[in-house]
Amino acid sequence: MIALALFTGDTATLATPAVSLTSSANPSNGGAAVTFTAMVSGSAGAATGTVDFRDGGTTITGCAGVALASGSATCTTSSLAGGSRSITAAYSGDAHYNAATSAPLTQTVNASAASITSPAPGSTLTGSSQLFQWNNSGAALYQLWVGTSPGADDLGFFPASGTTGTSTTATGLPTDGRTLYVRLYSSVNGAYQFKDFTYTAAGGGGGGGGMPTPADIASPTPGSTLTGTSQLFQWNASGASLYQLWVGSTQGAYDVGFFPQNGTTGTSVTATGLPTDGRTLYVRLYSAINGAWQFRDFTYTASGSGGFTPTPAVMTSPAPGSTLSGSTVTFNWNAASGASLYQVWVGTTQGAYDVGFFPHNGTTGTSAVATGLPTDGRTLFVRLYTAIGSTWYFNDYTYRSGP
Repeated sequence: MIALALFTGDTATLATPAVSLTSSANPSNGGAAVTFTAMVSGSAGAATGTVDFRDGGTTITGCAGVALASGSATCTTSSLAGGSRSITAAYSGDAHYNAATSAPLTQTVNASAASITSPAPGSTLTGSSQLFQWNNSGAALYQLWVGTSPGADDLGFFPASGTTGTSTTATGLPTDGRTLYVRLYSSVNGAYQFKDFTYTAAGGGGGGGGMPTPADIASPTPGSTLTGTSQLFQWNASGASLYQLWVGSTQGAYDVGFFPQNGTTGTSVTATGLPTDGRTLYVRLYSAINGAWQFRDFTYTASGSGGFTPTPAVMTSPAPGSTLSGSTVTFNWNAASGASLYQVWVGTTQGAYDVGFFPHNGTTGTSAVATGLPTDGRTLFVRLYTAIGSTWYFNDYTYRSGP
C-alpha cells in the first residue's frame, strides 16, 4: 500500500501545450506550393513528438507524422483544392505534454488553369492510348482536348463529361508521327480557362507504307457550282473505316449540316438542305484511318444567284461593347426575317463557347439568359446564331465581364 501511494504521488501531470499554425502564402494559387508551420510550446520545456497537418478532417498527403525539431514542424503541399480550406495541426503529445490541436487556419486557394505534368510537353507519345496527368490547380472540373490543329477536338475529348481528378487516358490517337495539339481545360469560378501543349504522335510513318491519306472528293468537281438544295458527293476509297462530310459557311464549320449523321463506310453521300443563294460553301470530308479522323477541305458555290439575302438577328441589349452587370445576363435581339431558331454562344475567344451556350437547345424567342459568366473584367466574345432555312448565320460581339 505504501509503495502504491508513493507511485501515485510521483505521477506527473502532463502540461497542455500551445499549438500555433501559420501559412507561407495566404491566399495561394491552385497547384502552387504552400508551406504550413506548426509551433508547439509550453511550460514543460521543448516539446518532442509529431504533428499531422490536416485539411478539414483529412491528413494532407505527405504531411502525416512530421517530427518536431526545436518545437517546430513544417508541411509543404501543392495539392489543396480550390476554395476556403480549414487547415489544422494535430500534435501527438510526448512524455511532458498532452496531445493538442491548433485553431483552424482558413487557407484561401484561388483556382487557376492546370498544366500538364506528364507526358512532358513537346515529347513523343507512346502509342494510340496515352495517360495524361496534370497538377491540381483547384479547378472544379478538367477536360482534355486532342486535335490536329490548335484548339481542335477532332481526335477526341477526354473524359466525355470532364473529371474532378488530375489524369485521363486519351484513346484512338494516331501513330503516324504527326504533331498533336492538346488543350487542357480547367473550370475556374464557373468559366473555362485553358493551356495549350503540343506532342508528336507515336510512330514515324517510316515503315515503307507511307503516312495514311484521307479521301478526295471526285464529284462534283471541287470549285464548281452545285445543282440545288440536294447534292450527291462522291469520293475515292482510301481504306478508311468511316467517312463523313461536313458543309459549312466557313472553313471547318458544319452549320449547314453533316452527312450522314453517323458516318458511312461507303464512298458517297447526299447532302440536303443546301442554300441556293450563290454563296461560297466550305466542304470538309473526314476519313477515319487507324482510329483517328483526318480530313481534306474543298470549296463550292451554292446554286442560284442570291435573290434572297438572309440577315441574321442583331443584338439589341446589352449594348455591344458595354460592361455586363454580373454573372447572369439577359441578351435581347430583334426578330430576324425567316428565322426558326436562335442561340447565344459566350466564350473567351471569338467563336468559342467555353463559357456556355444559351439556351441549350436554342430558342424561337428573342432573348436568352446566360448564366455562370465570369466577373473579373475580362473580355467576353458573344456570338448570336440565327437559323434561317437550314443554315446557321451569326453576328459577333464583345463585352467586358462585370461588375
